Amino acid sequence: MQVVLNIQNPQDWAVLLPLLERLGIAIDAITPMPKKQEQPIVKDLAYHQAIIAKGGDASYFGDAAEWQREQRQERELPFLINQ
Repeated sequence: MQVVLNIQNPQDWAVLLPLLERLGIAIDAITPMPKKQEQPIVKDLAYHQAIIAKGGDASYFGDAAEWQREQRQERELPFLINQ
């Protein structure tokens, strides 16, 4: 069984450690990674909203219905044995 304890106070750890050792419980101490400083996203948000507001050019996609008809044509499948 594995249990993860988040101990904020080092004095509490000092009290708990001898008990764990006495009981023969294996201990793997994991020190948390420092939190990254959050960058302000307000400036980035306005930039991305401006891009979205401009819209996109989908003219290069061509005719979707024609592509669908072409992809759905009957064709010989390589994994079927001819009878």
